[in-house]
Amino acid sequence: MKKLFAKITSLAVASVMSIFMLSGCQLITTNAERDMAQVIATVAVDDALKEDVYKRELVSAYNSSGYYYIQYQGMGEKETYEILLESLVKNKILVQQARLALTGASSINTVGYFQQASSVNFAERTSIENILTTNNYKGDAPTTVKKTDGLDKFLTEYEYYEVKHSVLSSVQQYINGYKDEEEDEHDHDPYETFQGVVRTTLTVPSEETYNEWELRYDPVASVVDVESEFYKAYQKTNKDAELGLDLSTYQTKYDLSLAVYKKYCETFTVDASERTAVNRLIKDLKKLGFITSAEAAKKAPSTGDEFLTLTYFKDLLESNFESQILAKYELALQNENEKKLADDDALFNAYKNIYDTQKIKYQNNYTAYEDALSKASDTSLVVYNPTATEGKYGYVINLLIGFSDEQTAIYDSLTGNGSLTATERAKARENLLKTLTAKDLRDSWVEKNYGKYDETTKTFSFDKKYVKTEGYDILTKYQGNILGAQSYVYHDDYNDEQTAYSYKSVKGNEIPFDSFYSSVSTIMGFSGYSGRIAGYTNEEVISDSDMAKFKDLVFAYSTDGGSLQDNYGYVYSPKTSKDTYVPEFADAAKNVVDAGVGAYEVVATRYGYHIILCTKVINPTATNIDITTFKAQANDSSNKDTIPYLFKEYQKDALVLDNVSKITETFFKNSLESAVKYYTEVYEDLIPSEE
Repeated sequence: MKKLFAKITSLAVASVMSIFMLSGCQLITTNAERDMAQVIATVAVDDALKEDVYKRELVSAYNSSGYYYIQYQGMGEKETYEILLESLVKNKILVQQARLALTGASSINTVGYFQQASSVNFAERTSIENILTTNNYKGDAPTTVKKTDGLDKFLTEYEYYEVKHSVLSSVQQYINGYKDEEEDEHDHDPYETFQGVVRTTLTVPSEETYNEWELRYDPVASVVDVESEFYKAYQKTNKDAELGLDLSTYQTKYDLSLAVYKKYCETFTVDASERTAVNRLIKDLKKLGFITSAEAAKKAPSTGDEFLTLTYFKDLLESNFESQILAKYELALQNENEKKLADDDALFNAYKNIYDTQKIKYQNNYTAYEDALSKASDTSLVVYNPTATEGKYGYVINLLIGFSDEQTAIYDSLTGNGSLTATERAKARENLLKTLTAKDLRDSWVEKNYGKYDETTKTFSFDKKYVKTEGYDILTKYQGNILGAQSYVYHDDYNDEQTAYSYKSVKGNEIPFDSFYSSVSTIMGFSGYSGRIAGYTNEEVISDSDMAKFKDLVFAYSTDGGSLQDNYGYVYSPKTSKDTYVPEFADAAKNVVDAGVGAYEVVATRYGYHIILCTKVINPTATNIDITTFKAQANDSSNKDTIPYLFKEYQKDALVLDNVSKITETFFKNSLESAVKYYTEVYEDLIPSEE
């Protein structure tokens, strides 16, 4: 399931933005402690959950996001304040609704995801559904959580320490910022230092950010690898000292990251060099009214727990707790809607509407149909496939070992004048094949250090994220000569020292085609120059593992750039391919598509030798699938190649997003008037009158 709610977030979400980013902008200048402690709104979706919104929250939100709206969105100060206040209120509404739903005190049927007490083992801990049933960080079973409990009671041990670690990291950022800043008080504006948190709807971590959210739900990615970027990222505490964790006791990244978070929180302390920075931090927080005079008068905090007793950081902790609860609630709503999806008539109706539209468009227009096939993807599914009397449609992926210019000239001279018989042409091709060579084309990968160089063996091994296939040197190691390697040291994103290399020369070896094809055959399970991979019978789509292996070969050796980006490869059309492709390629493509998924053939053309693999065969769907069959196949995860199942996956994001958006909009519509009370006289001094 994609992270839907990131798509409907209209305001930025952050725990703490970069330090001192708002230099020069016009921010509010009030600093009275009592003023900041005033209540500007109350929210009570349920009488027992009444919450206040404080003036300091609005000021903090404005400091965080106001500059963006004014500078880049062209909004005035009045409109900006109004948007931010509405966002704070909506956030309270959503959190309260989440409390009600997650504890079974709501008509929204999410009880099965949060209130089902169970003992969850490690393997289950990485699944979306079971993460919502684990005990909280205090060991309480989910069934004991009440709607009025503190926010932390809704969180698992992992979630709790993940949040605490995040907030303490923010504390450290502030301290570092003060340490780096010049001591001249006149150049320091505390309003430019403190950022707030603004949310307006359910949100999960960014899809671009690799973090533990993904680790929890991806068992494959959960094995500890001491060489991984993940482990390097969490080797250090806030003082850049090694944690000293024994990796042998952690089987997964999930468990390792939890241990790191806990150790970070337990060992967070302020050393002597940071005392001045902490004192200045406390002074500014008091000046802004973000902490009380009583808090500022106490001995400056030195541990993580002491910092989290301060009002400002306590608010930040609560905001992050809220984000975790909303993320949990998002999963509950998503899962509930996804479970209903396959049985929902709306899914079948959506399928039927698209089918009928495509039928009108494609049944008498094969050009439009073939164009749709060439653009088909997970988000652009073709559900209507007309019957072609000429043969089958399908996809083929092409691994081309290209001829040199000289070899191309020889081939053209042998086949161009038409004087050779078919047998003689075949013999000429066989002889030419003996002079054809493959070459590792990943020179730039080596030069960009997409892996590791071994000075002893003078070999380069590629990282797993670039080459999925393991166990074959022809793929995992660069096949070529590397000369003049010189090491240099740089600092990565985590400020760790890393060693990389520059090279005088990187050049791939020329591998005789027969030797290269022998390696291809071993990797892919080919037997001879044409045939079918064992195990394939009536499949419509090639397996992920076979596709990954062949793609690795294509990226490493193919001189046909067109196969690098296509999902399943080139479309084979029984109507047009004979005119689109060179004859030999078109004939071979027809052969493998007719033979079925997993069929392959080696064929020579004027471009070189092609290793052609059928990756997908398109069966005609000229008859609309009935609703009973549709629902059965949509729910059958054992056969993920059927159109109903693919359509469910294709439509899932859009339909679930639409349903959940309607739910949240209903919350707002029902609550903004009945559950919210504003105290405009308290905050009207912040909001300028209309110009």
